[in-house]
Amino acid sequence: MYNDFVQMMNTYAARIFVFVLGLLWTAFVTILPYILIACALLAIHIFIAIMMERAARMKGHKKSHTFAMCFWLGIFGYIYAACLPDLRLQQLQDISEAIITNKEDVA
Repeated sequence: MYNDFVQMMNTYAARIFVFVLGLLWTAFVTILPYILIACALLAIHIFIAIMMERAARMKGHKKSHTFAMCFWLGIFGYIYAACLPDLRLQQLQDISEAIITNKEDVA
């Protein structure tokens, strides 16, 4: 009698265990593509933010916070990075203006 009861409880426990495993597997398989898509989009977003940081450094901004702006603000951060002034070009313009004004003073 006791052995029959234990065997019956083991079969019910096994059925419940298999049912719960099936639910978990179904949930995992259903959610997995969304997790992979989210990871891919995050990787692309980080890559673009790194490129924007590199562009800001090429424009002459040594200690810029462009990566954080692009990462947290998304498209608005990209617009911010694109609108940064080119400090190297401004420096070259200042040098050329100084050379032109000095030539006029000497002549």
